[in-house]
Amino acid sequence: MGNPRSAAEIFFKESRHARHLSDKLLIEFYQACDNNKPEVALRFLDAFESTIRNQSLPKSVERHKLVGVLIAAHERLWSITHPTDLLTGELSSTERSIH
Repeated sequence: MGNPRSAAEIFFKESRHARHLSDKLLIEFYQACDNNKPEVALRFLDAFESTIRNQSLPKSVERHKLVGVLIAAHERLWSITHPTDLLTGELSSTERSIH
């Protein structure tokens, strides 16, 4: 069997790299949102979601935090693609049927 210490080192190196990548993707997502480029933002958001889905995280709490970040990012994207919904307070027909 292999050296358990080197296996742990590889795991944490890969975890850090994936975390660093997800941070960069999220930064690019928010820059695209700031520049009002929802198509570009969506691509970065998809890549971010894929990255965090494939991450092996040592603690479930971290995954919970990342899901919260993902939800906030989706809300931000919604706000730039549906600005009148937020300004007028009107609900779409789908949202009205839910309420």
